[in-house]
Amino acid sequence: KTPRLAGGVEYPLIKMLDVRGGIALGGVDDFSLATGIGFNFGPLQLDLAYASSAKLQPWNGNGAKLALSTILEF
Repeated sequence: KTPRLAGGVEYPLIKMLDVRGGIALGGVDDFSLATGIGFNFGPLQLDLAYASSAKLQPWNGNGAKLALSTILEF
């Protein structure tokens, strides 16, 4: 019920490595920053991400969110 505006960017650092970042304003957390990396090994992709809740450091805010995902294309 509370509006939230979010956006992010992705930069291919090298062929096998993408760097990501984002920011969100509004919603339950009011403010959130996110960062992540993606590894591309041909048909296998591995993504790791971290997002803060209300503050940049989890010990000053409401906690943090961690994510790990894999993709296998065949």
